[in-house]
Order: sequence, then C-alpha cells, then structure tokens
Amino acid sequence: MESYFSAILVLKLTFEDTLLTRSNRRTAVFNNLLTKEISVVLILASSTTIVNIGFGMILPIYPKFLAQTLDKRKFVFGLTLASYAIGQLTFAPIVGYLADSKNIKKLLIILSLLGYSLSNFLFPFFIYNYEIIIFIRFIQGVTTAGIIPISLALISDQTDIKNRTRYFGLILGMSSMGWVIGPMIGSIFYEMGDYSLPFIIIALSSLISVIFIFFLLKTSNRSNVTKEEKAKGKFRKKNYFRKKNFSVSSILLPGKTSIFLSLLLISFIDYWAWALLGPGLPFYVFNILKVTTLEFGIFLGLYGAIIAIGQLFLGNVSDKFNKKNIIFLAGLFHFFGYVILGFASTFTDLLFMAFVTGIGMALLVPAITSYLTEIAQVKYRSFVISLLIVGTQSAGILAPILGGYLGMIFPMEVLIWISTLSLLSIPVILLFGFQKTENPINT
Repeated sequence: MESYFSAILVLKLTFEDTLLTRSNRRTAVFNNLLTKEISVVLILASSTTIVNIGFGMILPIYPKFLAQTLDKRKFVFGLTLASYAIGQLTFAPIVGYLADSKNIKKLLIILSLLGYSLSNFLFPFFIYNYEIIIFIRFIQGVTTAGIIPISLALISDQTDIKNRTRYFGLILGMSSMGWVIGPMIGSIFYEMGDYSLPFIIIALSSLISVIFIFFLLKTSNRSNVTKEEKAKGKFRKKNYFRKKNFSVSSILLPGKTSIFLSLLLISFIDYWAWALLGPGLPFYVFNILKVTTLEFGIFLGLYGAIIAIGQLFLGNVSDKFNKKNIIFLAGLFHFFGYVILGFASTFTDLLFMAFVTGIGMALLVPAITSYLTEIAQVKYRSFVISLLIVGTQSAGILAPILGGYLGMIFPMEVLIWISTLSLLSIPVILLFGFQKTENPINT
C-alpha cells in the first residue's frame, strides 16, 4: 500500500513538474513574442482598428436619421463628415510636434483613446441634435488626430527598414478592418432597432486598448537609428523645432521637397474624390439604386475588407518594386473603380467597385506612408506623417461641404464623374513632381 501511494505521489509530482515546465515554456514564448517588433505593431493596430470601427458605424446609420427629419440632409451630413476632418486637420500637426519634441507618444495615444471613448459614449444620446453631433464629431477628429501618425512613427522608430513597409501594411490593413466591421455593425443594429449599443461597445473597447497600451507598449527609443545618423547629427535630443532651424526642407532629406509635396497632393486628390461623394452617396444608393441599409453596410464593409486584406498581403510590394510605379498603379485602380461607380445600376456593381478601389487603396497608402518616412529626417517622422493627415483632412473638410452643397443642385451622377476625372491628375503629378533619383533610404 505504501508503494502504491509512493507511486501515486511520484506520478503527481512528475505531472506537476510537466505542467510547470509547459507553463514556463508558454510563458517564455509569450514573453518572447512581446519583445518582438510584431507585438508593437499589433498593439498599435488594435487601437487604430477601434477608431475606424467608430468612424465607419456612422456612415450607414446617420443618413437614415437625417432623411427622416431634415430637408437639407446632404449638406448637414457633409458638415458632420467635415467636422471630423477639421478636428484632425487642426490638431494633427500639434500632436505630431508634441510627440517628437517632448517624446510623449505613449501618453498622447492614451489621452486620445480616452477622449475618443468619451465621445462615443455621448453620441447615441444626442443622435437627433445635429449641432451637438457635429461638435462630437469634431471632438472625435481631435482625439484621433495623433493615433495613426504616432503609431506609424513608433513603428519607424522600433522596426528595421527592410520590414517597415510590411509593418505599415499590417497596421493599416488591420485598421482598415474598421471599414469592414464598422458599417456592418451599424447597419445590422439599425435594422434591429438598436443603434446605441455599438457606440457603447466602441467606447468600452477604447478603454480596454488604453489598458493594453499602458502596460505593454514600451516608450520608443529610436532603436533603429544608426550610428552613422547620430554622427551626422540627424538624431539629437535637443529641441529641434526652434525657428532658426525649422523649415519644410529641414524636416526632409536633401532634394526631397518636390517628392514630399507631390505625395501630399496625391493623398489630397485621392481623399477628395471619395469625400466629395460622401454626403450624397448614401442617399443615392438608397433612393436611386434601391439598396437597403444592410446592403450599403456590406458594400462599405467589402471595401474595407479588400483594403485590409490587400494591405496585409500587398503591403510590402513597394519594398520590392519602385514606389512611384506602385502609386501610379494604385491611381489606375482608383480611376477604373470610380468609372464602375459611374455606370453602376445594381448592388452587384457597387460590390465590383468596392473590390477594384479597395485594391487601389491597399497599394497606395502603405507606399505613400513608407515613402514619407524614408524621405523624412529621422527626428521628424511623427511630424511629417501628421502633415500627411493635414493634406488628406484638408480634402476631408472642403470636399464634403462642397459635395453637400452641389448635391442640392446637381444629380449625384455629375459628382461621381467629377471625382472620377479628378483622379486623372495623379499620373500628371507623378510625371512632374518626382525627380528621377534613387530610392531614398532612411534607416
């Protein structure tokens, strides 16, 4: 009997040791994963995904409320979209400056998510008060102004250049999942008669992201800055935004100003083409194409899915090929996608348009973002990326207001073809704005 219990004890201790060994192994693997570059990318990507989910939810929902109670619904919806862009345009450079000069990237992301959470809690309570909704959207733009540029700058600081575009594609692809989940969540809950729950879920998710970022995200130490760059004085801890040192050319590598301006202009035009249609497109597909709210959510969701999947798998294409050619190819995809929209008459046509334009966006955004980080001085990366936000959100202000106004005068088909023709300017910019130089390398 004693030998029996001894054998049981030995088995018990052996089993416990085995469990402990496996547990330690799993802990070691988990801790090892957290120390790798990909952990930084995933943590930041989750935050940008939540932001885009919140942005996307309003697109199929809010036009329905406006259609029920307001005559000038297109113009008001345009103001709602523009107010978000105004918030980002106003505060993106400020947040980018603070992130670089004060080295408080982690703190700024946490504060941004807290403010975004609060604004989502408030949204459903004022759904019929258009003035307050416009103000809340402005606050959402303010609170999200720094999340993407700071996230991309952190990736630039903490990853190797050979994987940088791939990581940009990963974070932008995951954040684009918001375009998949957001509109579909909004349309499904609207059809169920409960539009407030998704906003509360997003608010709580933002708070959860704050916890993960606070405990898991390490402060950037620009570990990928080379000794050669330090020796050349490209990376210094002193305040580099003093007026006597600061100019547009000083934030870039020598001879890259025209490329920088061209990239900003391309981003502006690309966003302009979509934002011009924003105020009138929901009413056009509802009333003319006879698309339901759920189908419109599926259309927006497919568009976001193609962007997300495309950026995950095509994000490193510009690492292998010339970025200028990739941007040109992306412009062609966008142009033909808008041509499809101009001739669309069914829900299937909308899905085809979403597929083509989604591929274009999947190629365009990582290429432009990676190009900007390569031509920027290392110490100015957050600020340079924030200027990209300024360029796109300038279009996000002007185009929705103009689109809402023109939508009360002209049929939607006219605006679609204006947007389509504006995309033809991208090849012209690529032809004249890019010097024939070697690809910039900024590690």
